[in-house]
Amino acid sequence: LGVQRAWMYLESIFTAPDIQKQLPQETVQFLRVDQNWKDIMRKTKKRANVIDAACAPGVLEMFQEANRVLEKIQKSLEDYLETKRMGFPRFYFLS
Repeated sequence: LGVQRAWMYLESIFTAPDIQKQLPQETVQFLRVDQNWKDIMRKTKKRANVIDAACAPGVLEMFQEANRVLEKIQKSLEDYLETKRMGFPRFYFLS
């Protein structure tokens, strides 16, 4: 659930071209996680049994790695936004 929540939050942010330009490394990392997430969801849709889908080889490891990468991306995004807020104090009111 943590991976899904983080992915949903970051997906809308990293589809914006301006964020992709400002955070190119994080964009590449997110796109890799995004592709893995969508692959797992396609495979899960094909399996009728949730236990089979959840216990498929590599699924747990993929989720653990995705969670680690998404947390790192989120931290970088927060740092980036903090630098913008320092340059534009009125952003504190908007965030």
